[in-house]
Amino acid sequence: MDKAKALIIARGKTRFFRFNLLYYPVVKWMIRAMEAAGISEAVIVCDGKESFEGVDFSGSSCQVKLNCISDFAGTTEAFKYAGELFADFDGPVLVFDAPMPALTASGLTSLLSGRFSVLMSEVLTKESYDDIRVLYMDAKELQKAIAGAPDLSVTGLSAFCPRLSFASFEHTVRREEFSDAKDMMSLALLENMLKQRMCRDCLTNDIYIQSPDNTFLSPTVKIEPGAQILTGSILYGDTHIGKDAVIGPNALISSSKIGANTTVNASQVYDSTVGDDTKVGPFAYIRPGCAVGSHVRIGDFVELKKATIGDGTKVSHLTYIGDAEVGKNVNFGCGTVTVNYDGNGKYLTRVEDGAFIGCNTNLVAPVTVHKGAYTAAGTTVTKDVPADALSIGRCRETIKENWSLTHKEKK
Repeated sequence: MDKAKALIIARGKTRFFRFNLLYYPVVKWMIRAMEAAGISEAVIVCDGKESFEGVDFSGSSCQVKLNCISDFAGTTEAFKYAGELFADFDGPVLVFDAPMPALTASGLTSLLSGRFSVLMSEVLTKESYDDIRVLYMDAKELQKAIAGAPDLSVTGLSAFCPRLSFASFEHTVRREEFSDAKDMMSLALLENMLKQRMCRDCLTNDIYIQSPDNTFLSPTVKIEPGAQILTGSILYGDTHIGKDAVIGPNALISSSKIGANTTVNASQVYDSTVGDDTKVGPFAYIRPGCAVGSHVRIGDFVELKKATIGDGTKVSHLTYIGDAEVGKNVNFGCGTVTVNYDGNGKYLTRVEDGAFIGCNTNLVAPVTVHKGAYTAAGTTVTKDVPADALSIGRCRETIKENWSLTHKEKK
């Protein structure tokens, strides 16, 4: 028998199919389950007035074909389109008439094991067609269903049930796996179900989830054994968490790679990489395009943007480093700012290995602080600092004795 195929009818429901649960579209949750169940192809038919633009279906072994029909008349029209695609197909077809993000590979495999329809009730009878959202049929039955319903305006799978021959109604499936997303309440309940499922998978794979009720993990996230995800953390996108890393509490990580034994505490990391044995936070903000090395300290109220930070460097607090290349074992004093924007363009700051940047230094790009150089506290650096030199760019301090006494008398 050929591999199974699927038809997803998204007429008037594109909003819910596109809705993100755990930062992942409902329709992709469905495709993910179909791929795991060995379904080779899924055809999505939607109203031409709505679309799945922006939803990336690439990278799945379950091939997805989209067809947007202008003035989509009804379910029969979707069946006719699928019938043309599956004309030479001799195998099972699953038809979905609702967004079902909680589908599982085991549930779909059970469904494919025999001819039966799935209801929101526990057992299907021939008389209870009204709530059907999934149909199993082979390609020949699909053609028969189309031939028996010439009216293009027919909507809903229940209209086709009397025309299909069911060999068995003995199977039942877990109700929750086939729950459909039809309003905000059902979406919230389904997201909670998926969240618990993701956390349960982690816990059974030697990954500690401190509070499953308050942890949000997208299915695209990869976490190595031994890692700890603490309360209030959100991980999504193409994120990879290394072995024995500690994420949280209250951390947000998007499409980033976090190294082994690294801590990200109450901070946000976007589209960046962080090396091993590094400490980030609390309250750090790593913006897209950053590469932070190993044994690095990115402390409280530090912001990085398109910055490379070498191994062993310390940026402990209240510092902005943007459009910068920073070497190894550099120390940044509190309040340092890379002045990277002049109102017209962004410019690069370079700080080489072993440099020491004093507190409240302004590095006015483009500028380079060479290897081993120092900047004095309060310095504004506007030209390159040679290796091992000290840059002092501030006014000479002047002290006026008893000045405050005279100042107070004026009041």
